[in-house]
Amino acid sequence: MPSLNFVLPHWLYWGVLLLFPLVAMFLVARQRRHGAPREPILFNAYLFWLTAGFMGLHRMYLKSWLALLYLPFFLGVLYCNGEIRDSREDVSRTNAALEHAQAAVKHAQPSDAASATPAERDTLAAAKADEKTKQAEFEAASAVRNHWQGIASVLGGIIAVMLVIDAILIPGLVRKRRVHAAEAGYAADPIAHEPDVPPVVAEDPTLHVRTPYTDWIDRLNTKTGEFVAYWAVIAVFVYYYEVLARYVFNSPTNWVHESMFLMFG
Repeated sequence: MPSLNFVLPHWLYWGVLLLFPLVAMFLVARQRRHGAPREPILFNAYLFWLTAGFMGLHRMYLKSWLALLYLPFFLGVLYCNGEIRDSREDVSRTNAALEHAQAAVKHAQPSDAASATPAERDTLAAAKADEKTKQAEFEAASAVRNHWQGIASVLGGIIAVMLVIDAILIPGLVRKRRVHAAEAGYAADPIAHEPDVPPVVAEDPTLHVRTPYTDWIDRLNTKTGEFVAYWAVIAVFVYYYEVLARYVFNSPTNWVHESMFLMFG
């Protein structure tokens, strides 16, 4: 699989913190006005396709057994990535040994090649032989790594092609599932509303201290709490990206934990 080199820029970080809760609050308010949506939802299907389509989760959401086609390729990518991580250690180790051997060759060079002593020539020949051995070990380790990278790229390419095909088919699959849901009778479930809160019998102890100013403070606190609460949703997607980048693309990040630590702080 190709590596991911994305680093979160500051403008995107602060932009998401400011805009995502506003968009979420707007969508939630609009959905409350329209009532509960009928399953399946096209937006959800594409959300699953975008975030976990490589595992076929969008197909599972649409109750399609073809979701199982994704699993062998995805598991194959995970296996190859494990082999790649192991081979990277061999590549790093043999590369360090090769660099040490190359440095030894430079140090073994006689100051005057024309009048080199037999001992100096023997030392240089031994250093060059060791360099050749270390070069072969490094190339062998690199070949193993490249082999698994090639297989992972092929498997990832197959998954990508399947995702492109499903991106075109998803609207039709959603319509089909809605028809089946209507025939089964569970698409017409009554819309769920907010639970009724029983009236308070006792007198509100703050009744005589409430003012328009305190009511404004309460509304501000409520909206602020709702705004900040949606940051937890951002954390779900960001940490999901970290897991995906680390185990599927072999590209662990530094900015995920730092940005989320700063956000919750």
